[in-house]
Amino acid sequence: MVFPDERALVSYEDYRVAAERSPDGVFITVPDGRILYANAAARAMLRATEDEIVRKGRQGFTPAGDPRWEAAVEERACTGQTKFVAPMVRTDGSRFLAEVTSSVFKGSGGELRTVVIMRDVTDRTRLELRSAALHEITGAVLSGTDTSEVLTLVGFHARRLLEASDAAIVTATDKPGYVQISAVDGTATSELLGRAYPPDSLAAQVMAQGHGLLVEDLTAAAATEDGVKVGLGPGIIVPIASSERVFGVLMVGAQPGNAAYDIGDLDCVKVFADAAAIALAVGEARSELEALHRRTSEQLQHALDGRVIIEQAKGFIAANRGINSDEAFDRLRKYARSHNTNVHDIASRVMDRTLML
Repeated sequence: MVFPDERALVSYEDYRVAAERSPDGVFITVPDGRILYANAAARAMLRATEDEIVRKGRQGFTPAGDPRWEAAVEERACTGQTKFVAPMVRTDGSRFLAEVTSSVFKGSGGELRTVVIMRDVTDRTRLELRSAALHEITGAVLSGTDTSEVLTLVGFHARRLLEASDAAIVTATDKPGYVQISAVDGTATSELLGRAYPPDSLAAQVMAQGHGLLVEDLTAAAATEDGVKVGLGPGIIVPIASSERVFGVLMVGAQPGNAAYDIGDLDCVKVFADAAAIALAVGEARSELEALHRRTSEQLQHALDGRVIIEQAKGFIAANRGINSDEAFDRLRKYARSHNTNVHDIASRVMDRTLML
């Protein structure tokens, strides 16, 4: 228990030292977005000095017009506090997802101030998104959803995973080395659905080589006119493959001006694509097993139906000729051999009265 006289011994410097040692980013700000103080964790998170952070303010580290930030600032103005997850932009242009808790208080002079506590939850959020995405994709595969629809789901969730602007799934064509866009998600790539591209395209190269690729500028690296017209900036291209089975290539792209993706982003998308490929492989194996089961059932039914016809023909011949069933079957078999056909066809002719034995 802390007594009143002990509280008086806690100085402003004590609070500042505590804030500096906090593993979470701590900011003291003004409701209009000005930043007065940022602790060591906040500076490391934003990769900026305190002077840079103070000079830029909140607007210098948040994506312009992001609805999550706008909603959170509005909620804090109404209730005095808010908690949300939204993207932040570092000084080098790279992004991360931050879990932000903020509340309003009055300073010593009665002026309004806000305290902001921030954590980098990029990995946690991506894991949650990836788990939910794979659950939906697996469910779609196991329910027999068409492969093109499943691939569209893969593209949709990949784009969400990186908060990218566009995603596309590229698959092989009947023409060796050529690929086609089989699914898209995003405005820039929407018109490319169904188009085919030659072996020198980036997607075709990744499909052939089987390795993921970080692309600083998709427009500059594009080998086709379509790729240039799409006008995307940073990108990631990874194969969707399970063991030796390659289902296609996943392309994720951001608008120009966004920071280039890094190796962590590439690994994140690759893990997702590999898991999606496993789900697709399971679905493919299940479809093949179901097809085999249908064929086997049809073959067994055909054999059973044939046996029934033969037994009926044996009974008809035996009754008509006054012989036993073995002798009747012998007649069927000898006739089939002498006419180079099978017993079932002869039995059918006996039963439809086009042949008398």
